[in-house]
Amino acid sequence: MSRQIPSRRHASLRLSSGDATALITGDAIHHPLQCAEPGLAFVSDADPDMAAATRASMLQLATASETLVIGTHFPTVPGGHVAADGPVWRFTPELGRS
Repeated sequence: MSRQIPSRRHASLRLSSGDATALITGDAIHHPLQCAEPGLAFVSDADPDMAAATRASMLQLATASETLVIGTHFPTVPGGHVAADGPVWRFTPELGRS
């Protein structure tokens, strides 16, 4: 099952199969640093306040379960998990499974 997460001028997807979920961030989150600083705007954010609120909502959703986060624009290792760290979130890349 999949559903598009509404965000202005961006496309993101949340996918699920059984108990597994994945979140493809699309253009809503451009860099893992935006997990720690959701208010950090990107040049394509047409409405920086709305973009920050969307990022925070997505990150909160991802921490509510063991959601695999796939950062479309993340450098090097785009897949991993986010965890709450006080008022912010931390992205931990998943380097693969053996």
